[in-house]
Amino acid sequence: MALQDGFDLLDESIPGIDCVFASGVLNVTLGKAGTWVINKQTPNKQIWWSSPVSGPLRFEWVEGEWRGTRDGVILRELLEEEVEDATGGKIEVEWDEIGS
Repeated sequence: MALQDGFDLLDESIPGIDCVFASGVLNVTLGKAGTWVINKQTPNKQIWWSSPVSGPLRFEWVEGEWRGTRDGVILRELLEEEVEDATGGKIEVEWDEIGS
């Protein structure tokens, strides 16, 4: 399931969620938990992430996953964990390398 589709499903099932995707940037407000920003940086093939839980991070495509440039954390796992903790709902995402 694409990232935006997963949030759209959460948006329909859990009150207080707002998802806006524009110009390669996904803003997700999860009620009182705060706002997450996922920004696709196509020219340098990175994803920039901002979270009220884990802060700002950058990710690069390594070995079939988006991995944190500092600590190697897997973006998909981080996203799924933080969303579940914030909402009690589950999201499953799949994505490919930018530009592929």
